[in-house]
Amino acid sequence: MLHDHITPDERIVACPNQDVVHGFGVLDARRGPSVVQVPDFDGRFWVYQIVDQRTEAFAQLGAMYDTKPGCYLLAPADWDEPVPDGIAGVFRFDTRIAACIPRVFMNDTDEDRAAVQPVINQVMVHPLAEFTGQPRTEPNGAQPHTKPTGGRAVWPARTSSWTSRSTGTTPARPRPSSSADTPTPVTRDPSPISGEPVTVYDPTTPQIWYVPYRGTVIPSLTVRAPRGGYLVPRAYAPLVADRLTLHGLDHRTLAHRTDHPDADVFRATAAQFPPVPFEGRVQLAVEGSWRPEPLSLPAGSLFVSIAQSGARLLMALLEPQAPDSLAARGFFNAHFEQKEYVEPYVTEIFAQQMLDENPTLAAEFRSRLETDPAFAANPEARREFFPRRHSSWDTRFAVYPILRTAHTPGED
Repeated sequence: MLHDHITPDERIVACPNQDVVHGFGVLDARRGPSVVQVPDFDGRFWVYQIVDQRTEAFAQLGAMYDTKPGCYLLAPADWDEPVPDGIAGVFRFDTRIAACIPRVFMNDTDEDRAAVQPVINQVMVHPLAEFTGQPRTEPNGAQPHTKPTGGRAVWPARTSSWTSRSTGTTPARPRPSSSADTPTPVTRDPSPISGEPVTVYDPTTPQIWYVPYRGTVIPSLTVRAPRGGYLVPRAYAPLVADRLTLHGLDHRTLAHRTDHPDADVFRATAAQFPPVPFEGRVQLAVEGSWRPEPLSLPAGSLFVSIAQSGARLLMALLEPQAPDSLAARGFFNAHFEQKEYVEPYVTEIFAQQMLDENPTLAAEFRSRLETDPAFAANPEARREFFPRRHSSWDTRFAVYPILRTAHTPGED
């Protein structure tokens, strides 16, 4: 155990609690069971986080569990020897390594700092072979806290009770996804209300469910950040500015009309709307890509620089394919809803005229039929081929209104 709060310059715990004294101990199943000692905390908040090598909790010891003072055994799953007298409870783990991480509340006063020392001196973990049936007390020596060493922190030197008893680590074996001989607490019985099978839980038949652990997140889409930032047209400037401000993101209003020869535009090749709204909005999922298209923006448009601490958050809001972006939340749906269309029988008429009048277009259509079986088998796609190449086609359809730029517009 330490015997003071972790200070800001210490990094042994990534996100330490600010009002507790921390401890840490590693258990090695090859050395047999260990005994963890719980003193009388006399109303003070405390908890021992006890986890296996998968970081899954396998014991509940703490004030919130109404745990009584005493000695508790942490034993490997295959340990089958008699439990000695004086052990208040047994908890088992089935991995090579386990950890015990005590936390004991302490007010940041000299009085409470002194009062808590006799208590934390009784927070002990030791091998079962050293268990005598009597509580143990071990002073914490003269180490006030962990000492930063080369930018990192190390735990103070202690006796073997808190020294790691493992010379190496072994990956935890995966747990089985199910067990055929485990009673199930869930049944599916016909309902007298609806007439169909309904889930019924049996609270008297506990069951442990093992789920796969996936420790690596693999992105389904990677997007490179713009070198300069994003440009928001004046029509959307108030809406976007409000949400950027709420998220603490910097932006500025362009005072004059500006040309952007280096602008990138996102053109969607597919847009999908769900059948029902979510949280009051119709969400949108798009596919497509950014491509260079020089554009001009009027005064009153926004420039949002990528050079700010919240750059990742900015991309999550303004990249159209991000799952929680403004586009995905339906703020720009009008740009992806086709307003004008031609009846199929009319398309047949002017499509034939276009083929007759434009040999190049006719050759492109024949080539597409020959090389793209999916296109050739899709009557709707074949008809849409012609309106998209007609002079009446809306060239801004399925175009995301926010632009990307590689440069920073002038300040005035």
